Amino acid sequence: DLFTQAYGHEAGFHYWQTLFVWLVGDNLVALRAASALMGVLTVAVTYSLNKRLFGTDFAILVAAIAAVLFMPVFYSRLALRAISLPVTAGIAACFFWDWLKSGQMRLIIWAGLFAGFSSYTYFASRALPIIFVALFFGLIGFYQMDFQKTWRSWLAFAAVYLVISLPLILFLQNPATVETRISEVDGPLRALLAGDLLPVLQNGLAILGGFGFAGDPLWRQGVAQQPIFDPIFAILFYGGLLVSLGNIRDLRYGFCLIWLGVSIVPSLVTVDAPSTIRMILMLPVTATFPIVGFAQILSW
Repeated sequence: DLFTQAYGHEAGFHYWQTLFVWLVGDNLVALRAASALMGVLTVAVTYSLNKRLFGTDFAILVAAIAAVLFMPVFYSRLALRAISLPVTAGIAACFFWDWLKSGQMRLIIWAGLFAGFSSYTYFASRALPIIFVALFFGLIGFYQMDFQKTWRSWLAFAAVYLVISLPLILFLQNPATVETRISEVDGPLRALLAGDLLPVLQNGLAILGGFGFAGDPLWRQGVAQQPIFDPIFAILFYGGLLVSLGNIRDLRYGFCLIWLGVSIVPSLVTVDAPSTIRMILMLPVTATFPIVGFAQILSW
């Protein structure tokens, strides 16, 4: 469930790499091919989710950006486990949206299954349950979902999610195996819990600027300070954020805003913001917002 080396690694991606080692041998090709295929699957999942939300033409444009955007391409070239998170979480999002549209119990169970699988990818997966909690309260409160008609589905989703994740949760309760890496980078979170909001607010501004001004400061996670989008797409991204906020009563936009907003939390409460690897959960909707902005321009 968890390899204790290197500050603790969730096991899922390493088992995925083992398949490639078995196929082509214990070499660099096997390690990088595993992450490269996950990168391709990330594009496919991004397309699939956005097709459900906004239609085929919209999804094609989003996938085109996702296929060449530096951030996912970079992590697709590394033999690191983080690139597997947007795949499993994105599949969970697709099933979840299908359930919202149809109400079929089997779909929410599949969503819970893949959400549970996400727990075994990368530590930023701990933001995923927050996403679904936010969706629950948003759907019940803001979007007026009938809780009386859907509570069984919500319960089934939570039960499947918990059962799949439980072995890892129990393993992390052992003080001898809890990751030490988090304690090295959670300074802003500790400050927040002590009543000091400044580090989190500074991180929030850095993350917002990371999409178009100054990106991840660490060279090991890409080209240091390179923003996620170039200037043109950054303008479209920020415009798309504003358009989405203006259309928040449309569940499609609310869904994307919740997904993006919660995905940045792991970087928001840790050092070295904006950390792209800690925000990698946002990839299924990262390229959505520039196309929302572009679509708004076309509508004008």
